Amino acid sequence: DGGKLVREDIFVHEPFLKELENIGWNDKSSGCEVIRLDRLHQKPEQSYRESFSDVVMKSKLRESLLKINNFLEDDQIEECVTRLTSYSSNGLITNNSKIFELLLNGMSVSENRKTKDKSPTVKFIDFEKQENNSFIAVSELGIKAKGSEDKFYPDITLFVNGIPLVVVEAKSPKVKNALETALSDLKDYAGITSMKKRGNIELFFYNLFLVVTDTNKCKFGTITTNSLKGYWRWANPYPRNLDELPREAQNTPNDQNRLIYGMLDKRNLLDIFQSFTVFSDEEDGISKVVCRHQQFRA
Repeated sequence: DGGKLVREDIFVHEPFLKELENIGWNDKSSGCEVIRLDRLHQKPEQSYRESFSDVVMKSKLRESLLKINNFLEDDQIEECVTRLTSYSSNGLITNNSKIFELLLNGMSVSENRKTKDKSPTVKFIDFEKQENNSFIAVSELGIKAKGSEDKFYPDITLFVNGIPLVVVEAKSPKVKNALETALSDLKDYAGITSMKKRGNIELFFYNLFLVVTDTNKCKFGTITTNSLKGYWRWANPYPRNLDELPREAQNTPNDQNRLIYGMLDKRNLLDIFQSFTVFSDEEDGISKVVCRHQQFRA
């Protein structure tokens, strides 16, 4: 429905992207950018990819690896890129947990050829110096579906150093059961459900958390959160105060802005990754758990 699409673009996507810009996601001088793509007329190069099959911005990953680990030489950078983009056939949760550990702890290469130190650690993300990382938001990112010529288009995908850490699915507030519909789309894209809509599971191997939003309601969960009941608001944008957030006619900021200023603040996002995410063994399998706002604040 063309009318619904327009409303979703105007009332949900664009305010989301604008608030990301307000908190520094478009500072090109520090490698940050907000990219708005046209669903029908885009080329992979516009989102720093070689093909629509790529889910990692390899050119941005190479740049970041060298910026954070300035001793690396070209062949060592390629070794790191290959390691991060090579997957086992063990499915979503296994690959996600392995990649999480790799991003959290880094990997070693044989030698720092400048100092001759053996087995130096290479960091994919610099958790100490936020300014060493690039933060790029892309709307309508076209990704080739597995086993098909079709593409699918997550509404907003957030990359740190070329790595897709957050996927946002937005629906117009006019849509009935908007957040349930958004979650259903994400599960289709990740192959968690029947693949009614085509997707690519590899995008979600890197995923830290998922966001569903219709602006007024906005919640987050992880790849193991099976129903909307397990998705949560991020009510408090600590260390900011609520009165620092934009608001329209209503007296308090909407849920979307609370989550953006709370979880997607660049420092907070790195902290949530490094210190507030765990994999937990449950009776029915492994769960990926990200903190709630009150745990983060405490």
